[in-house]
Amino acid sequence: MGRTDGQKLRLVAAEFCLNVRLQSHRDQKKGRDLSMLFNRDQFALAHVLHEGSKSDGRTDGRTDDALLFLRRFEMLLLDMIDLFGNVRVRVLQLAGVLFMAAGFWAWSEKGVLLDLTQVTRQRGLDPVWLLLLVGVVTFVLGFAGCVGALRENICLLKFFSGMIVLIFLAELALAVLAVLFQSQLREWINGFFLANVKAYRDDIDLQNLIDSLQRSNRCCGAQDPDDWDVNVYFSCNATHPSREKCGVPFSCCVADPADSVLNTQCGYDVRKKAKGEWPDDIYVKGCVAALEDWLPANLYTLATVFVVISLLQMVGIYLARSLISDIQKVRLSY
Repeated sequence: MGRTDGQKLRLVAAEFCLNVRLQSHRDQKKGRDLSMLFNRDQFALAHVLHEGSKSDGRTDGRTDDALLFLRRFEMLLLDMIDLFGNVRVRVLQLAGVLFMAAGFWAWSEKGVLLDLTQVTRQRGLDPVWLLLLVGVVTFVLGFAGCVGALRENICLLKFFSGMIVLIFLAELALAVLAVLFQSQLREWINGFFLANVKAYRDDIDLQNLIDSLQRSNRCCGAQDPDDWDVNVYFSCNATHPSREKCGVPFSCCVADPADSVLNTQCGYDVRKKAKGEWPDDIYVKGCVAALEDWLPANLYTLATVFVVISLLQMVGIYLARSLISDIQKVRLSY
């Protein structure tokens, strides 16, 4: 049985309304109220339905209401996705700026900005580099996503989604490699920690980072407190007159609940004692061993964090690809 002209118009009403929604995309990016878009789409749909009803001499209220509900729900979902995507890239931009500002502020406090040659003379890890790296990556991603969405620039949007894909694949590869090469990873972490122990007094941020790590994990050195022999200030073999000779940093000391004031000299001369007496004063477990004990106990937490981050990355990829598809449809309609 053939369809009347009115029935045909009702069937294409949804597609007509979706085209109106896509053509309104540029207006939405300019900040117009979403309700204006809903009203315009609803009016367009109602107009087509009304004309179709007149052409076949009858109205089908249930069909019209169903189509109108489905189209409005689809438009609401699209607008919510666009809004979430815009908020997400703006948060990335803001986070990137904050990380970079914190990094440059830390460098200014240490005088690095006045003498950039200090960057090349650093032997250990400077935590500021981590802040700057995270800040630059998040700012570039936020800039590409935000500008790409506002200007409907497909190239920037592809760069945004491509970078997130690369970061996701890198995270996945690192996780797999860490599981497959556990012994090599353990050796690398041990060497990395010893290199930073050696540079403990060279950078205040690195010093605070090591102290925080040792106090929170109740550990001392990479494998044991004797690892502090690699630091010239704490070495027992050196001939220097350092008061810290044959000692350990205060972060290695076993905390006394009765002490209301932090004793920063509690580690002096402690390694001159017999090793059997060390547990009374300092932690004897190495930080690498403490890390190995911490990972199995927090495996589910780490897995949850990884899954959440992965889902957020996949949502970002989906939003970027959806916006690229919408832009291409709009351009093809002209």
